[in-house]
Amino acid sequence: MAFVVDLPEQVRALHKNLATKYRHDGARVEQLWRSFDKNQRARILFGITKEGTKVLNKPTDTTLGNVNLIIPEINMLELTVPGDDRLLDLLQYRASTSLREQYKQGVGEELGDAGFIERGMRANDLRSDLTISHRHWLNIYTDDEKYVKRRRYPKKGQYDDSYALFSGPATSGACLPTPIGDFVLKRQHHTIISLIVIFNYILTIDTAYRTAKADLTNSTAVSSEAVEQSTKLLSFLSIAALPQTLTLNDIVSGALDMKSSREEILELCRKDSTVLLYMASSWLFSRPELVKDDKGQCLSIIDDSFNSQSIFDMAKDMVISVATWEYIHRLLLLINGQPVDGTLRAIAVQELSNVCDIEHRRSRRQLIHSLRRGSCAKYLVRIPGAWDDGFPLVKVKGKPDLKKEPQDNHLLSLCQKSDAAESIAHVRKVDELHRSDPANRARMHSSGYDALGNLAATVSFIIDVRAVIPMPDKSGKKNQIYLSRSEALTSELESVREAIDLSAFVAVIAKLNDDNNARGTWQSLDATILERTGTTLETLYENLIDQCMEDIHRYHEQQQTKSAQKKTVPQPYVPVTEISSSAERIEQRREKDKSRPAHSSFFHASVIPAEELEEEEVEPQVFRVKQDTLNTFSVLFPRDGKRGSIHWTAFEAAMADLEFSVVPKFGSVYTFLPPAGMGTQKSLTVHRPHQPKIEGHVLLAYASRLRRVYGWGPGTFELG
Repeated sequence: MAFVVDLPEQVRALHKNLATKYRHDGARVEQLWRSFDKNQRARILFGITKEGTKVLNKPTDTTLGNVNLIIPEINMLELTVPGDDRLLDLLQYRASTSLREQYKQGVGEELGDAGFIERGMRANDLRSDLTISHRHWLNIYTDDEKYVKRRRYPKKGQYDDSYALFSGPATSGACLPTPIGDFVLKRQHHTIISLIVIFNYILTIDTAYRTAKADLTNSTAVSSEAVEQSTKLLSFLSIAALPQTLTLNDIVSGALDMKSSREEILELCRKDSTVLLYMASSWLFSRPELVKDDKGQCLSIIDDSFNSQSIFDMAKDMVISVATWEYIHRLLLLINGQPVDGTLRAIAVQELSNVCDIEHRRSRRQLIHSLRRGSCAKYLVRIPGAWDDGFPLVKVKGKPDLKKEPQDNHLLSLCQKSDAAESIAHVRKVDELHRSDPANRARMHSSGYDALGNLAATVSFIIDVRAVIPMPDKSGKKNQIYLSRSEALTSELESVREAIDLSAFVAVIAKLNDDNNARGTWQSLDATILERTGTTLETLYENLIDQCMEDIHRYHEQQQTKSAQKKTVPQPYVPVTEISSSAERIEQRREKDKSRPAHSSFFHASVIPAEELEEEEVEPQVFRVKQDTLNTFSVLFPRDGKRGSIHWTAFEAAMADLEFSVVPKFGSVYTFLPPAGMGTQKSLTVHRPHQPKIEGHVLLAYASRLRRVYGWGPGTFELG
């Protein structure tokens, strides 16, 4: 048994975690466990072994080392007996009593943890390898929240005196030699972790069952005949080529489309529990803390704070993404403005280069985090003490042979520092692998596939921008307007992140599938942010973008003044220093929100530019279509609220029936172009789903895009 420095802290945190879970969902878990038969209970216990939890076959099982001498209670033989409540008794006792009580007394008349370990050391020759190295150490147990303190005594006499002072019978003594005391902590640690994993697994299985049952009731089956018919219809889908020459207006529209697509995901997360669960799960299980460091160690995901902080990180990243693309759009409008001052244009172009680089790095970081789940994981390493924009730094430590594992090689290359042109070359290679053998796409985890698509769209946009606007390299870190302000805001939000507690709603992440828990999660998150910052997360970043635009014009005025004074050397940008205290900032934000006009936010804004609104306000267009096309759009826009699924080829065929043409881009990105006779000429860009079927959160995202871009809905399509 190795000496674990923070073992007492780990035990306290785990005990608090179990108590919170039991308080919120203990009754439901008890009900479910009592309803399980022998096979169902066995499947639960077998399932948790895949999470690394050790479960004995019987109390005397010796195949797992000395586990039977530390936690014999967690075993298949006894816990799977129908009607037996010993697991529930153990769960209730461990969750409802203090660690000090558990140290002294067990369930019912059983020995407490101290007595159990001391008996094991006498009767079963349970030994610790800490005896020599920690022979003058004592674990002193208290009734306060600290529970246990380790103390080292330089001299044997001091050790003996303290031991005599604190020690007593095993059930009531307040002191044990550390080699024995740490076995007590290990017993408590392993028991509580096992109970937490079982608790989580029961709730997760219950949620999955109820979700599957609802999906089975509401789903619309995709028949093989429908897929075959859709494939035939694809012959009518024209493959359009990209325009030979892009214009600045094309780039402006592209930035607006990027902002809009990210905004829709944020809106869906707020409105729909299915989307929230998918996104939150992706963030939770892609956390960089779960990547092993150079010693092979990684952090546990047991603590509920991971769930809360992951949801905060997810929400913040979504808002940042929308705000960043809004900023890029505004910079492009400034560059495209007529007339435009040469100095102002140069400042805007430089800032555009800076922000494109930031967005490239953000999408690259998301990809490397997502690759933790899959075959690339063994080539990643977390660097302890190093950070990447507020996240633990993860680097690529090697790559597989290009000929043997080409997909992993290219994916890992995308995770390394490179410019947009180098990145798009690797995206093309991955895209070719997916087209030549769809099994390559299936081998990727869905979160990694999503991150790849996002990175592909980002670098493709950057390449398009550079083809139209000659852009310099990014500035030094100190000369970047957006970066300076965003880092300051990120620093302020770190204290908010630490304060977020969503355990009432996401003690188990699967609980987000419940509409009430999803709603409660957002309400609690918003309330904490509002209390600690004075406004909403969206408004914080909206203000940041407004301030960045003001900084650009202020910097422009400074440069003009220097030019008038005949100082030809350009002066570097100096960030505006805000000296107001936290309390003053909060009050200023509250006052500003009071005077903010209604509907003034760029969040949730229409994707149609204001100058085009009058032209677009026409009678809703109704299309007379084939039966298969009607079936496809009936799933996308159901009248009865039921959610089904459609095949990707069926969606392509339906768009072909409407005479759309398609531009296949990179990394699952497809752009559909409307026919000349359609009321609007806006294109639709979507990511091809990871699996052949469009369902769940992807189906909702597609419907949202079509509704926003074209105004389509349940009444748009009729049988022709």
